[in-house]
Amino acid sequence: MKKLLVIGGIVITAAAVAAPWTKGPEANRPTLFKTFGDIVNTPEGLALDKDGNLFLSAINGVDPSYSGHIWKRCAASGRWSVFAVTRTDTKSGKSFPQGIVFGDDGHLYYAENQYFANRNYASTVRRIVIENGEPLRCETVVEHVMLPNGLRWRDGALYFSESFAHHGGKFGGALYRIPAADLRADKPARLLDKDQMDKDPYCLGFVPTRLFSRNGIDPLDNKVHIYTAGPDGIDFDAAGNLYTGSFGDGRFWRLKALGNGKFGQPELLDDKTMVCCDGIVHDAKNDRIICTAAAQNAIYAWDVAKGKMELVWANGDNDGATGLLDQPSELIYLPDGRLVVVNIDAPSAGMINSGADAVHTLSVISF
Repeated sequence: MKKLLVIGGIVITAAAVAAPWTKGPEANRPTLFKTFGDIVNTPEGLALDKDGNLFLSAINGVDPSYSGHIWKRCAASGRWSVFAVTRTDTKSGKSFPQGIVFGDDGHLYYAENQYFANRNYASTVRRIVIENGEPLRCETVVEHVMLPNGLRWRDGALYFSESFAHHGGKFGGALYRIPAADLRADKPARLLDKDQMDKDPYCLGFVPTRLFSRNGIDPLDNKVHIYTAGPDGIDFDAAGNLYTGSFGDGRFWRLKALGNGKFGQPELLDDKTMVCCDGIVHDAKNDRIICTAAAQNAIYAWDVAKGKMELVWANGDNDGATGLLDQPSELIYLPDGRLVVVNIDAPSAGMINSGADAVHTLSVISF
């Protein structure tokens, strides 16, 4: 049973709405992909390996009595099993694995988010070294991070979002690019302090967060502190441009690819559709960026060619047991074209999701 929220919000245990409202084409209705027990009370990141096996991180921030760990779904059999229990932090005694991605080296990288235990650069990016399909060891490859979140791998480099990278008197976050050669266990890449962000060779740009109240609660109130966050999910379009959406204000941004791992500064594409953007993923078939609007219990798609947002699906408050959205966060396309969506179900004030419940699910949309 979910019982304690440490991810910056207020949880009120509540009964699910019997018949939640729905919006969007009926063909896009989410159905149930997987239900977990309390051991996965806060599912988070998704990744695919080269063989099509699906991996899921369990940050377990709602009920941290269950340690953070990573699951694997076998592509051949469809069976789920625990792949690795992630290494705990020496000071907090906890592990909170968030975004995950496979590198070209075949190893699994994950964001170790210690921010909610220690806000003073305690987070890292870690690598699970895999040999013959089994986890061999876990090692830190990026350090001095505030809150690493979304991860992607492209053209020999690791990209990730820093959701808390307040800079120049402004709230927000930043995006980083670490070349593979700098991802060393013996000498991890080290980010500069946020007041030195402009000098950090790994930093691609700062994304400011626009603050506004939720249900009359000031975002600077610690109960909704999460809404001061900046970029969350990240991904690339067909041309290699980098996109991100901000958790704190829902604004949607693009960094144009300039070549050789260089990008333009973040440019705002949409500031009217979402109020809280969590995960994003590229729809390669249609060249769209699919976004989860966590507070609105919705999924939107940015059409790259048209340059506009379109609703994919939204539904009212429920427990997710039938596959409907229950605070969607990360998402990924399976090799067969289906879209898997994580229902993190860890609400903050102002979200349609009124409270965490005992049902822990992944949804799937078959376009």
